[in-house]
Amino acid sequence: MGKTATRIVAELPMEARQSLEDIMQTPLAPNERVMIMAYTPAEPPTEEARRAARETIRSIQAQVAAYQQTHGITAEEVDTAVDEAFETIRRARRA
Repeated sequence: MGKTATRIVAELPMEARQSLEDIMQTPLAPNERVMIMAYTPAEPPTEEARRAARETIRSIQAQVAAYQQTHGITAEEVDTAVDEAFETIRRARRA
């Protein structure tokens, strides 16, 4: 697990604020908060893990295509359903 720190920009020493603005390449407003996280990244997946993930995705895609064909669902209906699902998620996050 990493280490984190959250600070209010207005409470930062000017040097620290300027350093963060340089790193982020954008000005920071006094009422904003910044979060800094230090962590050790995980090892990238092995080629075997990547291949297994690709196979799983292809299998799911084949199952979806078969279900679509069996039930007469068009690509447009799938797109609409996915758009609706994402919009539901966005609304839930805003609430």
